[in-house]
Amino acid sequence: MKIELSTLEMQALAAAIVAEALKTLAPRLDALEKALLQRALPSPTAYVQSRQEVSPVKATKTKRDMLKRGDLQDITGLSASTIARLESKGQFPSRVQLSSKRVAWRRVEVEAWAEERRLAA
Repeated sequence: MKIELSTLEMQALAAAIVAEALKTLAPRLDALEKALLQRALPSPTAYVQSRQEVSPVKATKTKRDMLKRGDLQDITGLSASTIARLESKGQFPSRVQLSSKRVAWRRVEVEAWAEERRLAA
């Protein structure tokens, strides 16, 4: 049996097949998208709880917007050389030059980075 179709007929047939497939797959894709979004964006309650679990800086230090190298080590648990390596690869927040001999990191960026790492684990 041989069926011959014109280009327009083939396009119409393909469009009908795609439309039927989308009717079946759309609810599944929506559910998958919703599940992925829920996994990627934790609930506000979970975020607050996780912020309480992470010990940002020693209790004796005041909370500053900029962090020194020692603060980074307290927050991340990483050595100075590991932080430098990650930073050079673009996998850690960049330092800010405060003066000719002083650098620091933005607390907001470092805490966001630490949270991303915690969620990825």
